[in-house]
Amino acid sequence: MSIVLNLVTPTVSWVMSDGLATSGETKGKISGSLKKFEMLHPKLCIGYTGIYEVAKELVATLYRLYPDIRFATVEKALDYSVAIMKEARLDAEKTAQFLFTGISDGGGLASATLSSTLTTELFVPTEKEYRTVSLCHTTDGNFLESIIAFREKGAPLAQAVKKGMARAINQVALEDSSVNRTTFFQEITL
Repeated sequence: MSIVLNLVTPTVSWVMSDGLATSGETKGKISGSLKKFEMLHPKLCIGYTGIYEVAKELVATLYRLYPDIRFATVEKALDYSVAIMKEARLDAEKTAQFLFTGISDGGGLASATLSSTLTTELFVPTEKEYRTVSLCHTTDGNFLESIIAFREKGAPLAQAVKKGMARAINQVALEDSSVNRTTFFQEITL
C-alpha cells in the first residue's frame, strides 16, 4: 500500500504522498522515491494507492480514451475513471484507490475519491468546511491536528500543511513497512 493525503479548501488544494512503490505482480520494490500522484493538467491532480500497475493503467487509459482529460474537472475525471474501472472488471487482488483534486464543475476546487469497490465520494469545500482525505489503510486521515500545531507556532498556512502532512506520513511509516518517509508535495490553486 502507500499513502496519499489531501486537504482541499475553496481556493487551494494540497496533496502529499510517500515514495515507496511495490509491484502488484512480483511484490518487489519498484522504487523508494516514486510520487503517487500526477497532474492531468495544471488544475487537476490524480493520486493513487494500491496496485501500482492498476493505477498507471488507469492514467494511461484516461489519456488514450479521453483526450479532453487535459481540460477536465474533478467530476469529469471521476466519471471517466469509473467507466474505465467498470470496463476493466479488475479482480479483488488487483485493486487501487484514487483521489482527484482540482477544478470542479462549479469553478471552485473539489476533491473526490474512487475506491477499489468503485464507491465514489465528491466533496466541494465551503468557506466554513474543508476536507481532509487520506488514501491509506492504516490511518484515519486526521492530520489536521499537526497542521494546526504548526500554524500555532507561526508557520504560514502552506508550510503548516506541508509539515503536518509530512509528520502524518512519517508516523505511518514507523508502523507500516509499505510506506516510507520520502514525500512529494503539490499545491493546486485557482
